[in-house]
Amino acid sequence: MVIATIIVLSNLAAVGVEFFYLTLGRVFDSTWLSGLDDDKTVNIVTTLVFLAIATWVSMRGITTSERIQYVLVAFQMVVLITFAVVALIQVGDGGAPAHLQFDIDWFNRSPVRGSRRSPSASRVRSSRSGSGTPV
Repeated sequence: MVIATIIVLSNLAAVGVEFFYLTLGRVFDSTWLSGLDDDKTVNIVTTLVFLAIATWVSMRGITTSERIQYVLVAFQMVVLITFAVVALIQVGDGGAPAHLQFDIDWFNRSPVRGSRRSPSASRVRSSRSGSGTPV
């Protein structure tokens, strides 16, 4: 079990390193920082640093791990809610791509469950096929 955890954590840390450098590159508007994820040496060293941090947190105890998890989940929720609000504002103001119109059916889960298509899905298919009648 320990070996499986190490393998999974190292793979997740390597993916995290790629997004870490891409985010730094975007924040600081630097293509050089964004390109660091392609450098194997930098990627491995940063992955090892992330693993060392995770190990240190684990050694501190379950209470510290719990608190850090709460902070990380709260951060994820703030980012997710911010993203959703900005996206809806962009659609409402017309700043979204031209083919995207707000539709309250986005929030309707029932068409997803069954095999029947929703009216909005039919409109999308008919506009793509070029015919005026719903499919």
